[in-house]
Amino acid sequence: MTPRLLRLVVPLLAGVIVLAVVVQRWVGEDIAPREAPASPVASASATPTVVGSAGLALQGRVIHDVNGNGALEPGEPGQPGWSVCLQASLDNATCAKTDSSGSYFLGIGFRLGTGKPVHFMPPALPVDGTGRPLGWVQTAPEVTVPYPYGFLLTEDDLRRMGGLDFGVRPAEAVQFTGSAWADAAPLPSGMRIQAEINGTVCGEAVARDLWGLGRTTFALTVFSAAERPGCGKDGDAIYFAADCCKQGDTRMAWHTVSGAEVERLNLTWGVVFAAYSGRVGLTEGREPPQGPVQAYVGNTLCDELRGLDFGSDFGTVSKPLIVPSAGLKAGCGWAGEVVTFTVGGIQANERVPWTPGFHELTLTLP
Repeated sequence: MTPRLLRLVVPLLAGVIVLAVVVQRWVGEDIAPREAPASPVASASATPTVVGSAGLALQGRVIHDVNGNGALEPGEPGQPGWSVCLQASLDNATCAKTDSSGSYFLGIGFRLGTGKPVHFMPPALPVDGTGRPLGWVQTAPEVTVPYPYGFLLTEDDLRRMGGLDFGVRPAEAVQFTGSAWADAAPLPSGMRIQAEINGTVCGEAVARDLWGLGRTTFALTVFSAAERPGCGKDGDAIYFAADCCKQGDTRMAWHTVSGAEVERLNLTWGVVFAAYSGRVGLTEGREPPQGPVQAYVGNTLCDELRGLDFGSDFGTVSKPLIVPSAGLKAGCGWAGEVVTFTVGGIQANERVPWTPGFHELTLTLP
């Protein structure tokens, strides 16, 4: 009999959780926002339109903010070919592409309530005068979602503004996206994360658990010294701080990525922990086990994932299994201890040493 693999992977909102830092191309990825004016920019041409089962529509433009002042002035050109999406849930989005003038129109068939993310992606990267790829950054309105560009739009916003314009410009910057944790728990949603270089704040983002699934994610742009005095140049180290916490243990070297790439990483503050995601291998012809995936140290249950669908992919949007240090939860992780796992009450074959960090593994059942 051959094993059948069912996934227990945990992504960073859009993409699988990365357990060592991985560099990926920027275009098409969920990457970093930038600081910008706090007020949403009402579309100059938009008026409320009744379409869709919810009786609402969203329209506006993606505009090249040539001088980068966030004001979106007359004469600044629209950006054609950008994909603009309004996300109802993790697996339900309404999308459209901007036309030759940079305009988009979305009929909305669902209620926005207290906020749904609008996010968008470029068709290509800009380049500098030498042909070196740069990155796009959003200048207006302020990015308030853990997507590369976007805004958390409420129904009141939409009825008040009638539409929403976005300003973007090319910039020399490093892009990061990932998840954020403090004392082995997701960073509180809405908390700000800052990137600091030599004591200068060079980037800032809002971390959010958009769907209430126990994972707080962020997308962060860190600017170069050419963009902001005192910021990134070769050889500099980037440190990360949050509203709740001073600089954490994670640091990145500025020169490891260029402006056309994004690094995914997990930011942690406070008590150390081990996080596990991966796959469960099931034997062909055997009924999938019913019940949670659990992590133990000795006889101590340190964490579990419940409500999983073993007939298809599972654990793909929830938090990973978290095994904190014994200083946070008595009987759990410390150096030299072994972590074991059960799936639906069945002991898995795998035994792994407890090591702080993010790990991926395949669990097999006897």
